[in-house]
Amino acid sequence: MKAIERQLHVASPKVLSDLEELLGKDLAWRLLGAGLVGLDLEKVIQADSQIFLTGGHRHADFLA
Repeated sequence: MKAIERQLHVASPKVLSDLEELLGKDLAWRLLGAGLVGLDLEKVIQADSQIFLTGGHRHADFLA
């Protein structure tokens, strides 16, 4: 995990396609699913979707 954190820190990917290119599609989506890398879940997920390396997923309060 430390090696992955180091890769993310050095490369600092900004969008989903950058993350997939850096780590491979499977690992990128595992990190997204685990909430270790975040997305704005109110927007359609596309290759150019902004990712967040801190703070987890961005979404509205669905129960409000």
